[in-house]
Amino acid sequence: MKSTTKFLALILVIGISFFSCKKKTDDEPVLDTDTSAARDYASTETVYTDAQDIAVEAGKYAANSSYTFPYSCATISLSGAAGTYPITATVDFGTTNTTCFNGKTRKGTITVVFTGAYDQPSSQMTVTFTNFYVNDNKVNGTLTISNLTINGSGNLTQTYAISSGSVLYSDGSTATLSGSLSMEWTAGRGTLSYTDDVFMISGNATGVSTSGTSYSMTIGNRIMISGACKYITQGTVTLAISGKENRTINFGTGACDNSVTVSIGSKEYTVALRE
Repeated sequence: MKSTTKFLALILVIGISFFSCKKKTDDEPVLDTDTSAARDYASTETVYTDAQDIAVEAGKYAANSSYTFPYSCATISLSGAAGTYPITATVDFGTTNTTCFNGKTRKGTITVVFTGAYDQPSSQMTVTFTNFYVNDNKVNGTLTISNLTINGSGNLTQTYAISSGSVLYSDGSTATLSGSLSMEWTAGRGTLSYTDDVFMISGNATGVSTSGTSYSMTIGNRIMISGACKYITQGTVTLAISGKENRTINFGTGACDNSVTVSIGSKEYTVALRE
C-alpha cells in the first residue's frame, strides 16, 4: 500500500510539472519577425521619390530647353515655350522597357504641370502617370510638390503630397501610400547639376502593404533623397500597425544601396527593397 501511495504521488508531481511547463510555454509571446509592411513602405516611398526627381529635372528643362535632360532614354516635350507659365512637360519613356540614367527600367508617360518655375517660391508641380512602370511595377496616383518660401537657412521649403498613391508590383500585389509631408531643398538648388540636389523630408503618411496590413508612418530623423542616388540614403521612420509592436526603419547614414534596417523591439533585420 505504501508503494502504491508513493507511485501515485510521483504521477501527480509529474503531471503538475508537465502542465505547469506547458502553461509557461503557451504564455510566452510569439516572436514578431514580420518586416513585410516596412519593406513595402520603403519600396513604395522610393518609387515616388524617383518620380519627384524626374519632375525636378523636367522643371529644369521647362525653364530652359537648352538644358540636357538626364533621362536620355525618354522624349520630353513642352506645351509651350520654355520659361513661360503655366506649362506642361510630358516625359515619354515609350511602350517597352528602356534603361537610362540610374539603372532602372521604365516605360509609359509622366506628365508634370508647372504653375511657375520649379525652383521658385509659390510655384507648384503636379505629377501624374499614364501606364507608367518602373522595373515593371506600375505607378498610380498624383504627386504634388508645392513650393512655399525661403527659410532662414536660405533653403526652399516645400510640401510633398502623394494622393491615391499605389504601386502594382510585378508579382501582382499592390501597396498604397498617401500623405502630405514637408520637404526642404537643402543643396543644389542654385545649380543645374542633378548630382548635387538634396532634399530632406519629414511628416506623416498612411499606407497599406501588399499583404493588406494598414499602417501609419511617422518620420523621425528626416529622410534624405538626392540626385546622386536612386534610393533614399538616410533617415528613420516609425511604422505603427494595430495590435503589433512599432517597426523602426533606418535608411542608413548616406550609403547608396537598396537595403534598410528594420527594428522590432530589440531585434534588428536587414531587409532588401522591392525592385
